[in-house]
This record gives sequence, C-alpha cells and structure tokens, in this order.
Amino acid sequence: LGLAQAAAPAIELSSKSATPGATLSLTGKGFGPFKSVQTNKVTVNGVPALVTVEPDLIEVKVPFKATSGPVDVLIGKKKLSAGAIDI
Repeated sequence: LGLAQAAAPAIELSSKSATPGATLSLTGKGFGPFKSVQTNKVTVNGVPALVTVEPDLIEVKVPFKATSGPVDVLIGKKKLSAGAIDI
C-alpha cells in the first residue's frame, strides 16, 4: 500500500460562460491564505486574471484578452482545474 495523498480541493465555477470584465466566483475548500500574485493565480485559457482570494472563495475578473477555454487555479506549484468557460 502506498502513502495516502491529500485530495486536491474541489473547485466549483459560478458560471460556464462570461464576458470579458465580468466577475466569476470559484468556490471550494483549502485555497489557503492569499500570499502574492506570484503564488496565487487564476488563468482563463492561459491569461492571468485579477483575483481576490479567501479561504473558501476566489473572485476572478475575466481578462479582456481571454478567450474560451480552461480556468485554472495555481497555488504555488499546484495547478487545479476549475473547468472551462465560454467567452
């Protein structure tokens, strides 16, 4: 038997579609405290978004240059998928 690994937080995206400039909410557990924009990031199809981070909530401003694609949460070196969005 291998060592048990901690499960990654489950992330729920508030909407599956948005327009540039809209605010999305990502809810989940275990985001931890905000440290810096280098440590805590959210990208929309690879484009970094402005974020507000709380332990169970991340609010994201959809970047104006973003296009439809995956929404990823980066916490340090850990990358978590929040699903995809249509823009």
